[in-house]
Order: sequence, then C-alpha cells, then structure tokens
Amino acid sequence: MEELLGDDGFDGESSLLYHLHNPAGVDGRAPWEPPSTRSDSSGMHAALHFPRRPAPDPGVTADAVRHRVMLVGGETLRVWRAVATGASPLYRNAGADECAYVEAGKALVHAWHPSTEEGATAVPPADPGRRTPPAAGDTAPPLRLTLFESAGRIGAPARYLSPHGLLLEGSPYCERDLRHPDAPQTVDARSTTVLTRHGHRGTAITYRHHPFDVVGWTGTLYPYALNIADCEPVSARLHAPPPVHQIFAMPGADLIFFTPRLLEYHPQAVKVPYQHVNLGGDELLLFADGDFSSRTESGVRQGSVTVFPPGTPHGPPPGLAEATRAHRETSEWTLLLDGHERLEPGLEALTMLDPDYPLTW
Repeated sequence: MEELLGDDGFDGESSLLYHLHNPAGVDGRAPWEPPSTRSDSSGMHAALHFPRRPAPDPGVTADAVRHRVMLVGGETLRVWRAVATGASPLYRNAGADECAYVEAGKALVHAWHPSTEEGATAVPPADPGRRTPPAAGDTAPPLRLTLFESAGRIGAPARYLSPHGLLLEGSPYCERDLRHPDAPQTVDARSTTVLTRHGHRGTAITYRHHPFDVVGWTGTLYPYALNIADCEPVSARLHAPPPVHQIFAMPGADLIFFTPRLLEYHPQAVKVPYQHVNLGGDELLLFADGDFSSRTESGVRQGSVTVFPPGTPHGPPPGLAEATRAHRETSEWTLLLDGHERLEPGLEALTMLDPDYPLTW
C-alpha cells in the first residue's frame, strides 16, 4: 500500500511510504487533552528567565508528549520544554513541524523513549490517557527536551542551498551529517492508538494496524537528526552578527547555535556582543552547556532559558568587555531563537519564572 507523505499540499517535497496494510484504516476516535497553549498577555513588558525545568505532579511518570510545558507562544511559533521519565504514546503533530533539541538523554522518534541506564528496568509503554502512574522499579534517567514548533517548514536556510536543494560548501553542515531513517523497523500489531494534535485540540485515533508497518520508502521528506557538535562555527576578525551561526530557518524565526570557537582576533576587537534591542520580535536563549559566566551572577545557569521582548535593550554586563579582552576562544553552547514575532509566556510556565531577572543589569 503506497502512502504519499507531502509537504505544502502536492507542490512541496514528498516521500512515498510502502505499507503492509492500508494506513487509512480507522477503528475509533476519542478526544484527548493536549498540553495547554494558553498564554499570558497581561504581564509587564520585561525580560524573562526560566531557570527551572518542568516538574511533574507527585507520583506521575512524565512523558515528552503529554507533560511538555509551553514556555512562550505566538502566531506561528511555540517553544516547549519537557522532562520525561517514561515512554510516551505514539504521537503525531498534524499541523506543524517540530524541532527538538535533546539537552540530555537519548530517545527515538516518534514515541519518545528515554534510554534506561545499564541494568535498569525498562519503562513500560504509556497508556493513551492523560496521566500514567509510575511503574514499580522505574529507573529510567530523565530525557530533557526543548521543542521548537513552527506552523511552517523547519529546514536549512535558503542561502545554504543550491537551486537543486543541496547543501552548499558554505553551509555549517552537510548531507553526511544528517542521520535519517535507513532500515525500516516494522511493528506487527493491530488496534494501535496515536495521539494526534491539530492546533490546540487533540484526537486519539485508533488505527486498525500499527503505523510502523513501512517496509520501504523513497523521497526527500523525512525526519532526521543532527548532532550540533558536527556543525562548524564561523570565526571573524571583528564581531559577526548572530545569523552567521544559523542552523535552521522557519516561518517567524531563525534558529542559531553558538558553539565553542575562536573569538574575534583583530588586535582591538571587543570579544563580547554589543548592547542591542530587537524591535520586530522576541529573542529566546537556551544556555545549554559550557562557559556562559557573563550572566551567572544574574541566576543564569546550565539549562536556563531567557526571553527578551521587543524594545528591551540587553547584552553583556558592565566590565565584561574589558575582562575578556585577552580571551582567545569560548566554550559556550548556547541556542538562540531569533524571533520575528511577539511571543507571550505560557500560563503553565509562569511558576517557572524568576521574577527578579529583569533587574539584573
């Protein structure tokens, strides 16, 4: 049975999937409650700092689908965080692309399965309901994700691509760096439920056959993984603007990653960014790993997420330009979502905020 997986109707990229069974066979439907996308537009205009990750309710085994928390959201963009200790149900986002940055842990797509430590008891499959009780002897290490959801295609910036869609030499990564599905992993099962999200609503669709019955595929539309350590950074004599470190583009934002690299090497170069203000959208920073000591006195630490709304000047603290004059390299791993639209904080994420952060300059 052929299934055409197409992007942008029949005009975009596509792949042909070869199923053992009819992928359209449905036995039942039921509503399910996706994580909240409600946002708070009543707060003051100020920088935000989320120093804490989501914490599940006591006695709950959290998964990366039903227990993710929206940090900020706008017209075309949403940013989520998840800390998962249990396997999720099968999941499909029917209306948006998702780019997941795996902060820690290992997982499979597209049910998220945290890896177990050596000798640990495997986490049992989660049920299709809203909550899953913890399993006895559950010792899976947490899987930590930051997910970027876009109402349009997430992919390489156009300037990295040839007219035929191939990555150019100037791109920070190449096709060999992208890990895509190779040998199909088929599951022989019937009556399988897939949690399907469409906008802010959800439908649990029970298919007559497990969707993982694909025995072959061909095409250009597929999920893939990219190790950010395989992306080559750019160095310059003087400060280069953040887009030179861009990894992905999406409607409403650029996704940029600052990785360990040589700093500016002009004899009079200033090694830290200038104070700056974005008038067209929010800037979101995830401090992933390495050295970001410039902001540690403000409470920023590994795993912190900060958001700067339009019209909010921000940058390095006083004295840092002089203190780093002799530095030759940086070991930071920091992710920047350079937004072109307004992002409001999610209601369920308000308890994760540091209320004193706007005053740390």
